[in-house]
Amino acid sequence: LLAAVGSRAAVVSPLQIDGRTAGLLFIGDRLSELSPFGPDDAKLVNLLANQVNVALARGALEHSLSELIELERKLSHQAYHDPLTGLANRRAFEDRLDAALHAFETSGAPVGVIVVDVNGLKRINDKHGHVAGDSALLNFAAELSAAASAVPESLAARLGGDEFCVLTIGSRSDVVETLAEDVCRRAGHVLEEGVACGVATTDEVGLGGITPARLLRAADAAQYRAKRSGLREPVVAGRQPHWPALAEQDEDPTDRRYFRGRGSLDQGQLLDALVQALDAADDFDPLARLEVVAQLVAANVDAACWWVSELEPGGRFVVPRKSDIRRRPGAASDSYFAPEPDSYPVDDYPATFAAMSGLSVVVDVHDPRSDPAETSLLMLAGMSEMVMCGGIDGAEHRWLVEILGDELSSPIRPYSSALRAGI
Repeated sequence: LLAAVGSRAAVVSPLQIDGRTAGLLFIGDRLSELSPFGPDDAKLVNLLANQVNVALARGALEHSLSELIELERKLSHQAYHDPLTGLANRRAFEDRLDAALHAFETSGAPVGVIVVDVNGLKRINDKHGHVAGDSALLNFAAELSAAASAVPESLAARLGGDEFCVLTIGSRSDVVETLAEDVCRRAGHVLEEGVACGVATTDEVGLGGITPARLLRAADAAQYRAKRSGLREPVVAGRQPHWPALAEQDEDPTDRRYFRGRGSLDQGQLLDALVQALDAADDFDPLARLEVVAQLVAANVDAACWWVSELEPGGRFVVPRKSDIRRRPGAASDSYFAPEPDSYPVDDYPATFAAMSGLSVVVDVHDPRSDPAETSLLMLAGMSEMVMCGGIDGAEHRWLVEILGDELSSPIRPYSSALRAGI
């Protein structure tokens, strides 16, 4: 049947009268080159089938075809549009982004993502009520839609809450940046505190095989930098960041917002994978086994680089033994670690020594509690986060594994416990 109707997949739901199956609602896919149906599609078809079941029960199927078409139109609109603003919703945005990056891989048509966060929405709600907050979102949505309409093949969407975005297809990075600047200007006309805006484009980031999650995460990370710095103009991903003085921020700097796109495995799954990989390893040399751990954790979070280092018994200098540095054209970390660093005095890095003693240490440039010496290195490298952990072997050598992430990496902090357990 699928072959006869030219489909690769279908969602089917029963039509029932008085508990008896009277027929089937069959919907086949129309875009066979994209992913097949998922759970959300099944929910939509089931909802549509329920409406038809109601009509069957009432004996009101005389105008079934026209009513079914109209009902499908309304449900499809609801499924892809935000009910408050009328903009495209997260599902519509993600579907379009998937298709756009598929076209980028085949035709090279550039793709851009602008992520916008409304500043001070909670204060508006607390001071004036949620009606005023909704009004502010509606006013900004109108400005966002007007700005996006000036750029062909662009889509304005609301991701949820105070988060909005614009997707551009076929526009150069300078056009996308100009659009982002226009969005910020327009926001200043209708929002007292404006917006924080981040931009990521395939031109600027320049990664082969980039995924939707990574492009969106890069834009989200740039937006976060703009918000932390109090900037009213866009921040572009892939350029050396201008890190803010966190101590001057009014908001709690430890309340880190994890960017979209998690690692492929959760912490429990990663720990299982580490145990299996270590059990399968024939080499019992500490360096070889720590390299296995570093590779697995780094791959799971799409880390920018990882290091395995050693401190000899009674020694004062940490010596890097193994590393893997991902060269990312256009990313902030591209020019760092060239040449690779030599040994360094452990006395200058107390957090490193703590990690080599068996602790799990997280360094985050957005967290003032992080060790200043380690934070300075991350800022210099254009990195955003690092997790390091180590221990002491039977020969009294101290070992260290460091996993470093940049704006294209998934958050590393949630995997610190798995890293420590693996080591």
